[in-house]
Amino acid sequence: MIKKRLNVTVLMLFLSISACGQVGIGNSNPNAKLDIRTNTTSTTNPGDGFLGVGTTSRTAPSAGAGALRYSTSTGGSLEYSNGLVWNRLESTAVKSIVVAKKNTTQTIPVAVATPVVDWQEETDINSNFDPETGIFTAPRNGNYSFSFSYSFSSTTIPTGALVEAQLVTSSGQYRKSVAGFPAAGTAQVGSAISFTMKLNAGETVRPSIYNSNITTASFRVGTGNNDGFVNFSAVEL
Repeated sequence: MIKKRLNVTVLMLFLSISACGQVGIGNSNPNAKLDIRTNTTSTTNPGDGFLGVGTTSRTAPSAGAGALRYSTSTGGSLEYSNGLVWNRLESTAVKSIVVAKKNTTQTIPVAVATPVVDWQEETDINSNFDPETGIFTAPRNGNYSFSFSYSFSSTTIPTGALVEAQLVTSSGQYRKSVAGFPAAGTAQVGSAISFTMKLNAGETVRPSIYNSNITTASFRVGTGNNDGFVNFSAVEL
């Protein structure tokens, strides 16, 4: 008897049934046939609660219209049955795509990581990039692929010089690609980096350059057919 009473007590703490037959799990005021939300009537934040959906080998007609399952194919996805076939649930969110180039010069000082500013946007679908500051802001949690490349005008390169293409995040982390020059000479120095990062919503990334000891480091820019020496892109995956 003691064991039975304990079971009933635990059940009542986590399961409720309304007068009209609505079932609540983790709440006492269900607002749907089956309601696992903490804030069942909120219009902004439904609160804690998630639903585990498993796999099935049943056909869509057998499962019936409105059934939901998890599919392990193509990296994993949710699928629903319309009574005929299983259909993959697709997100309607417009993914962020940014393409920018720089056609104005900028001097990069020695031994200081310097953000690249004053970009010209070619594409920015969701307005996630500020061309004036060169800052990209992640619109949501997820993976993002970045590409940044640049070239300096021809200049004298001292022995042991190095330059870096950097992707710097608002959390202080950065990724870099280094180009080194063991011997002195004259060249159009540059570097490039492509990297994929996992970012949280609101986290930022900006392209920057580190120049070890080249005293006259400024971008190679041009117009028309001479464009394309300084580029930045960001793609939400």
